[in-house]
Amino acid sequence: MGDLKQLIDQYKQAEHSFIRRIDAVREIGKLGSHDAIDALKTALADKEHLVQKEAIRALSQIDSPETVPLLMKTLASPDESLQQFAAESLGDLAAIEAKSALEELAANGPIFVRSVADRALEKIAWEEKQSPQPRTETSTTPVAPPPAIAVSATVDPVSKIRDAVAGTNFKLTIDPSGRKHTIVVPLPDNRNQTVFVITSGRDGDGASLICVYTLCGPATSDNYELALKYNMKIAFGALAINEHNNQKMFVMVDAMLNDSTDTTELRKSIASVAKHGDRVENDLTGKDVH
Repeated sequence: MGDLKQLIDQYKQAEHSFIRRIDAVREIGKLGSHDAIDALKTALADKEHLVQKEAIRALSQIDSPETVPLLMKTLASPDESLQQFAAESLGDLAAIEAKSALEELAANGPIFVRSVADRALEKIAWEEKQSPQPRTETSTTPVAPPPAIAVSATVDPVSKIRDAVAGTNFKLTIDPSGRKHTIVVPLPDNRNQTVFVITSGRDGDGASLICVYTLCGPATSDNYELALKYNMKIAFGALAINEHNNQKMFVMVDAMLNDSTDTTELRKSIASVAKHGDRVENDLTGKDVH
């Protein structure tokens, strides 16, 4: 990860490569710096649709009073998919300030945007109930914390998991082997989703990973297109394929570096993976199995 100036230069110099611009915007978001806001404003107006989407995602990681207002401004975009992506991010941020705008979209927006706005409103209401310290009506602070309170790599990931579920109604079962821990997350409409957290993984550089995932249903070729389209709609995590009991399964997964993930981010990841995973499971099977 470079410094902000280098990443902004990379974005500006990558005029003919939207992939490089996406990479630059993604890394800018990871810096979590308030000084990155101006760069992300530029990326929100990028000529390439996918860069704009990455800018929305990056913006939602910045601890700034400007974050929620900028996402709310994007709700007025003429592009329906950007409206959906912004609404999704506002829901994941539990942005109470956006309630009125989301309610307007849910009532009068384009048909596909309405459902996303409805889900965002449900997330805001639901996450308020789960949070040990609920947001207030006047708060403009996103869920993600500033970099200054990032957790050290020496913190035991199991302790981090325990702290992440503290104060919620998530049901945690710790694996004695220390490898795969289980969390049952209650969801609206009396549904539940089982989320697994693996703490034994490493990335290519040997850094400790925390992997959060849930099973969504059988992965058949008939549903591959649906899965790829769904990945374009979510702000956090991704839909992938993994083997489970000798069967290919769709899984919703989010992988994070242990040394840069704190308990608030982990709680958010667990909740997001559960909700998205349950949505995919319902779309694929119409059941509540996992």
